Amino acid sequence: MHLKQNGQEILDVNKKKYRQLFWGIGVVSLAVILTLFVMSQTYIQNLVYHERLSQMEEVTHQMFRSLEDVIDTHWDEVDVQCSYLYYTPLKTDADLYRYLKKLSELSNYHEKQVELIAVDTAGHYYTEYGRLGLLRGMNYLESAPERVSYVSNSLTEDDSRMVFLEQLSTPITLQSGEKEITLRYFGISQSMTQLNDYFRCDAYENNNSVYVLDNDGFKLFNANDTELLKGHNVYTVLSQMSYLHGSSFAEAKERLARTGSCYSNAVLDGTEYFYALKQMENAQWTLAFLVPAEYVAVNTQKLVNIVMVIIIVIAMVFSVITVFVGWSLLRQKQQQELRAEKEANLRLEQYNIHLTQVNDELRQAQDAAAEALQSAERASKAKTDFLSNMSHDIRTPMNAIIGITTLMKNELHQPEKLAEHLDKLETSGQLLLGIINDILDMSRIESGKTTLNVEKMNLPQQVSQLDSIIRQQAGQRRQTFTVNTHLQHENVLADPNRLNQVLMNILSNAVKYTPKGGHIRLEVEELPRNEHFARYRFVVQDDGIGMSEEFQKTLFDPFTREEKSGTNKVQGTGLGMAITRSIVDLMGGSISVESAPGRGTRFEVVLEFPIDTESDHAQKVQALPEEAEETSPLSGMKFLCAEDNAINAEILELLLESKGASCTICSNGQEIVDAFASVKPGEYDMILMDVQMPVMDGLEATRRIRNGENPLGRIIPILAMTANAFLEDIQKSKEAGMDEHLSKPVDIAALEQTVKRFRVTSPIKKKRKSAFPQMKHTNDVNDVEEGQNVNTLSEIEEYYKAREQQLLKKLHQQGAALAAAEQALKQLTENQKVSEDETARQRAAREQQLKDELYRDPLTGIYNRRYYEEVARKTIGPAGVALMDVDDFKICNDTYGHYAGDMALKTVANTIQSCIRKSDLLIRYGGDEFLLVLPGIPGDFLQTKLEQICTAAQMASVPGYSHFRISLSIGGTIQSLADPMDNIVRRADRLMYQAKGRKNAVMVEVPGHDLAALEKLLQNKPQILLVDDSAMNRMILTEILGDSYHILEAENGRECMEKLQAETGNIALVLLDINMPVMDGFEVLKAMNANHTIEDIPVIMISSEDSDATIRRSYELGASDYVNRPFDARIVYRRVTNTIKLYAKQRRLVQMVSEQIRARENNTDTLVGVLSHIVEFRNGESGAHVRHIRIITEMLLHRLLEISNNYSISAEQQDLIPLASTLHDIGKIGIDEKVLNKSGRLTPEEFEVMKTHSMLGAQMLHDLDEFAEQPLLQTAYEIARWHHERWDGRGYPDGLKGDEIPISAQLVSLADVYDALTSERCYKKAFSHEKAVQMILNSECGAFNPLLLQCLTDIQADLKEELQQHN
Repeated sequence: MHLKQNGQEILDVNKKKYRQLFWGIGVVSLAVILTLFVMSQTYIQNLVYHERLSQMEEVTHQMFRSLEDVIDTHWDEVDVQCSYLYYTPLKTDADLYRYLKKLSELSNYHEKQVELIAVDTAGHYYTEYGRLGLLRGMNYLESAPERVSYVSNSLTEDDSRMVFLEQLSTPITLQSGEKEITLRYFGISQSMTQLNDYFRCDAYENNNSVYVLDNDGFKLFNANDTELLKGHNVYTVLSQMSYLHGSSFAEAKERLARTGSCYSNAVLDGTEYFYALKQMENAQWTLAFLVPAEYVAVNTQKLVNIVMVIIIVIAMVFSVITVFVGWSLLRQKQQQELRAEKEANLRLEQYNIHLTQVNDELRQAQDAAAEALQSAERASKAKTDFLSNMSHDIRTPMNAIIGITTLMKNELHQPEKLAEHLDKLETSGQLLLGIINDILDMSRIESGKTTLNVEKMNLPQQVSQLDSIIRQQAGQRRQTFTVNTHLQHENVLADPNRLNQVLMNILSNAVKYTPKGGHIRLEVEELPRNEHFARYRFVVQDDGIGMSEEFQKTLFDPFTREEKSGTNKVQGTGLGMAITRSIVDLMGGSISVESAPGRGTRFEVVLEFPIDTESDHAQKVQALPEEAEETSPLSGMKFLCAEDNAINAEILELLLESKGASCTICSNGQEIVDAFASVKPGEYDMILMDVQMPVMDGLEATRRIRNGENPLGRIIPILAMTANAFLEDIQKSKEAGMDEHLSKPVDIAALEQTVKRFRVTSPIKKKRKSAFPQMKHTNDVNDVEEGQNVNTLSEIEEYYKAREQQLLKKLHQQGAALAAAEQALKQLTENQKVSEDETARQRAAREQQLKDELYRDPLTGIYNRRYYEEVARKTIGPAGVALMDVDDFKICNDTYGHYAGDMALKTVANTIQSCIRKSDLLIRYGGDEFLLVLPGIPGDFLQTKLEQICTAAQMASVPGYSHFRISLSIGGTIQSLADPMDNIVRRADRLMYQAKGRKNAVMVEVPGHDLAALEKLLQNKPQILLVDDSAMNRMILTEILGDSYHILEAENGRECMEKLQAETGNIALVLLDINMPVMDGFEVLKAMNANHTIEDIPVIMISSEDSDATIRRSYELGASDYVNRPFDARIVYRRVTNTIKLYAKQRRLVQMVSEQIRARENNTDTLVGVLSHIVEFRNGESGAHVRHIRIITEMLLHRLLEISNNYSISAEQQDLIPLASTLHDIGKIGIDEKVLNKSGRLTPEEFEVMKTHSMLGAQMLHDLDEFAEQPLLQTAYEIARWHHERWDGRGYPDGLKGDEIPISAQLVSLADVYDALTSERCYKKAFSHEKAVQMILNSECGAFNPLLLQCLTDIQADLKEELQQHN
């Protein structure tokens, strides 16, 4: 209690000290705030004042510049009109008035409130209305200035006008009645109201006032609706205002006189104003600009106020923090006293939290343990169920096997029972094997390792195999089994083993679950599909015991069987249908079942296989029926076997001996490899190889046998006999070199079928009874030749004597029959002789017609290659022979289509025929090659004739393909009497390939031509550069290639690069060695890549380096081919020729594609241009507008891409945007012409109609059928719809702002505004380039993207020059 009282007293004392400290800090804070406020009224407000003056100077500067530009424009107009006046013949004042009136009408001056003025030497001024009096501003003309501009309100009664007069260099004298007048000045005047738009200032929300003053300050024009400055002299009013911040009117006027402008701040009638005075250049008047202070630098003033508030808030926060710190210090001692108790409570609370966390973790651990226990129990139950099922299913046949074996031991003396036991033993073994196979299949299915082995499969054969197996099973149960097939495609690509497994499972179940005497049906039907795939439906229908609806839901689950009396008697694992369903899913098919208890079951499987087109369309040969074999295919064969298990080896040996074969057993792979090394031909017929063996497995043993020194290892059949029965095991066996794979346990029937496929000789047949002792014979004399055994030569002689008598008897019988047949034939011949004579001529004519058709090319109608082979090649000279090839025919054929190619070949054939005689032979020698034989043509004339053909082909036109130009490469030579035609054709072929190196060329080789002609011929050959440091290698290659090509040589890489540079464009190919001094081949390739020579000149590497790394590096560096030394000369020649031809075709293809692209672009440009000019023509605007828009858009776009990466514009879009820009106003087609071509300003209603042209144009483009596929139309849509949008969102039609507007539309928008300003319209004159740019930058025409404004600023000089060149 005492402690509590002491603590309370301490708290009271602390509170009192806290209140005293709080009031002290509050007083200090208030003093600080007041001090800051006073400082702000002096220093900060002074800064704000200068900032507001600077802002006003910046705003008014833009307005003053605009007005000065207007003045400059007027002076330009005066210069033009003065020039017109000089060259206009005027005699009287009436002529002057008519001239002024006509000129005003042509220049549309009345709408602009502009009037032409002429002033005579007496000071009178003249307009189109005549002489109007004495010019009031004569005082401005007293000093006879060359030009003068001032503001006057004396020209009209109620309008102030600005006057621009220029002194005429030569006064003009006119007759006015009887007097003469002399014109001294000429110019224009315009109403000052036309400048009102320039006097308004958006920055001050049009709250400014503007006065036009003379040099003494008198008002000449008031641009305001209200009179802020009372009195006639503005300078007087300004001098009487109260000035702030130490300024004065005298100081402002002094600065005006010195700099031409001044800015100040003063108070008039209680209102603070900022004003500016500006003396205009090229004009004798001054502008006075006045704006209330509340509109000047509003944001700056707000910012200052915000800063002051922030300062005050900071001071207050500082005070609060100070109070808080003091209070904290006072409370610190008290807190120390209470800290111990709080820490104790905190530790207790933490302990409670920790205890709660431990409890939560313990609870989570208990939940996890319970869940793990449940999972383990489920896994244990699944394992127990699986082991229970397997225990039952495996022990059942195992029990039978062990039991029957025991019975057989006790009944060895009873053969009948032993045979019965063996049948049961075999049945149980097969059942056990099936169970094991099912388990293994299910295991692999669940682990996802099951795959398909797709191969060629004949579906009827598969069905036939199933038929033979199931029919036997059904027959044992006295069941009826029928098969129906309806197939269109019999050969497919599938996995026959998996398909057999699916159908066998279903059919076996049908046999097992159908009572005796029941019926089972298999139907195979092909369903409609397409030409590449076939879909089949397999239906298995039985009338067995059926299944309940509940069981059908779990039919395809593993280990499920229906528990009822009819099924419990049938043995099985319950895995068959699960395996079936998994295989069907793996094959991409479907399986369904319909069943009811007592009504049977219907399974339907639908599978889809690729059609084996090659096998399916092959001619089906009727197979001969096989003779029933009396002897096993194994009979007489000798096997070399590898088997490490002694029992399996003994069983295999006994099985083979039972079929008349013999075998040698090896216990491991190494042993059989060693044994086979010394095997001689005929010693063994086949190898049976186990896979899993000690020392060396069967796979390695097979590989060593196949790759060993004994040549028999490459041909002897090797069969795998192993317990590894999965698909990957079969694949591994075949990859190792085995020919076939058989699974254990050994099925002797399967072994016989497999051996039959590999056996070369027939098996030894069993001996038949014969008339001769110890000798078999039949009616076939060849039996002895088949290896039958005879004992003595006397027996052979006796046999053949008997055989000879039998043959003689048969010959006599056949002779009599032949004589009778001959007589009948003679009679028949006599009867038909007359009719044959009558049809002889017809047959001969038909034969000749068929022969002609046989020798004619069906496309061109000329002789074909068969005619050459059978007739023309036998002709002898003298004759001229030429081979002609259509240049780049394959490229043209692929580009324009096969029909165009056929028409081109017809055109070539017709062209050649038009240039030759009827006695000349024209043969279609190959696809696009023609052989021409000109009998008796002189050698001197051959060149001329072939050049005539070449020129005619070049001038020919392919019907329907006028742009398809034909050229021929021709090689020709002369055939002498001693030259075979084949040799001459080969010579012409070589010359033709030389001509193809140049395209559209003729190469002729005529014996006896002079050396000059031959030199000219050689000069046309392509050049090849050989680069090799070995002179011998260069000499060999020169021998190979020198006849067809010019050869240049280089000893190293550096010399190669020098020759490439010296012979630029003249080298067709480079043959390059790798290992050379100075610079090796790889360095040459790098250098050619660096200067891009590799793109035009192919390189073939020739080197003795044959490593994969070297060859790969050559190709990576750009080599076209690689040839290893030593090489075949013909291969090198052909590779060089093919590479040169390939590069030539590629260049031609690139050229053709480029020409087509340019042609299409030109066509597109033309069509778009025509459409755009149609729009402009209807709009009444100059056709140059479309051209200007495209030029400006393109220049802006290029500059934008140079200075910014903000927009991802592809190369295709860079081409499309300028082209699409020409369609920006296509929507104006839909605007009423009265609105579109109105000469004056549009009313608000008319302007709304005009604004719809953007949506109209966009809709026109969007409705085109090709819109979704044509990027040009999509870009044009963006431009047409949104080129009137503005950066600040004040455009139309959708009010987009910023980068919501597509960049294409932004570019065209700026280009359109610029061209509109600099072009003359029916409602305005054209602004100068500089004026237009300034107006855009000053936002007088709306807001634009700052980046694009920067682009416009950067290109303005180039833009002006570019547009002047195109005008």
